[in-house]
Amino acid sequence: MTEAPLQPGLEPSEAYRWYVIMTKGRQESLAVAQLLEKGILTWQPMINVREAHGRGRSRDALRPLFPGILFTMLDLERDPWHLIFNCPGVDRMLPRGGRPLPLGHSEVAFIQRAAEFYALPPAVQRRRQPERVGLFKIGDLIRISEGPFSAFNGRIAEFRLLSGEERVRVLLDCFGGKTPVELPVSAVEHN
Repeated sequence: MTEAPLQPGLEPSEAYRWYVIMTKGRQESLAVAQLLEKGILTWQPMINVREAHGRGRSRDALRPLFPGILFTMLDLERDPWHLIFNCPGVDRMLPRGGRPLPLGHSEVAFIQRAAEFYALPPAVQRRRQPERVGLFKIGDLIRISEGPFSAFNGRIAEFRLLSGEERVRVLLDCFGGKTPVELPVSAVEHN
């Protein structure tokens, strides 16, 4: 997947890199508005979550994938990046040696893929979860082979991709019922 440029006509290059802007608590919207006034475009990945809403009701709501984090694409030599620090709501940029730390293109591509998936309504997310990873499929009876739950048995409930690693949610037969536990796929084997 290629990265979408944030500024019109801007193509990712060696000069233009992605940077992280850290905001003050719950002030992302203020920071985005202030940065936009200064001509600095930002991107905040959002996810669609189901929230409880009184008396057993629930609703879908958009929430930040990384609360307190914004992304921007800048050329540090040409763009007025020092203006970012004077904006209300902005705390700092992710630093390295007194200058903002650029993100790798692969890191941003991974974040963009995750944001595209998690921006979907929760019901659609569940339908798009993989049914099979490697030799395992949902409903398989497995035994945990490593970690604190080694030698426990359970059934695979779902698969997830977190932090670039495939993980599995297993319902363990313990504590008098089915207990959900998330593990790396490498930690389970067929029973």
